[in-house]
Amino acid sequence: MERYRRHGQTAKALTPTQNVDAIESFRLLVGSSLNLRNVVAEYLGMATEAEEKGTTVGQAFAEGMKKLFPSGGRKTVAEVLDEIQRLKERAPNLRPKTLKSFKTKAARMNKSIGDILVSGLSRQDIVDWLTAIPGKVRTRQNYRSTLAEVMRFAIAQRYASVNPLDSLTVQ
Repeated sequence: MERYRRHGQTAKALTPTQNVDAIESFRLLVGSSLNLRNVVAEYLGMATEAEEKGTTVGQAFAEGMKKLFPSGGRKTVAEVLDEIQRLKERAPNLRPKTLKSFKTKAARMNKSIGDILVSGLSRQDIVDWLTAIPGKVRTRQNYRSTLAEVMRFAIAQRYASVNPLDSLTVQ
C-alpha cells in the first residue's frame, strides 16, 4: 500500500503533457503482454548500448531489419549455392572442370555453413569454417574465393546487405 501512496504523490506531480504521454503509452500496450516499465527499461538499455557504439536505437533497428529480412528474401547459404550452381550449369561457355570444382566446394560449404542464412553469416562463422578446412593455405584461399563469389551474388540479389568477408584479410 505504501508503494501506491508514493506513486500517487508522484502521479499528482506529473504535468498535463506527461499525463497524456502516459495514457497514450498505456493504450499502445493494450492487448500485449508487455508493461510500460519493462518496455522503457529495455529501450533505455538498448539506447545506452547504441550510444556507446555511436549510433541510435532506430539506426541499429533498421540495420538489424535489413540483415534479418533482406529485400531479396531470406535464403540460406545452401539455397544461394544451389541457385548459383543452376546458373553455372546453364552457362554456355563454362568448362566442365570449373563446374565440377564449384560443385565440390559447394558440397563442403553446405556441410558446414549451408543452413545459415546468407544475411546472417558472420565473420566468426567464416573464420571457424575456413580454419577447419584441412590442407594448405592455398586450399583455404580457394574456398574463400568461392565464398566471396557467393556473397557477391547474394548481395546483388539482395539476399544480404553486408559481406562479412570484407572484414577479413586474405590468408
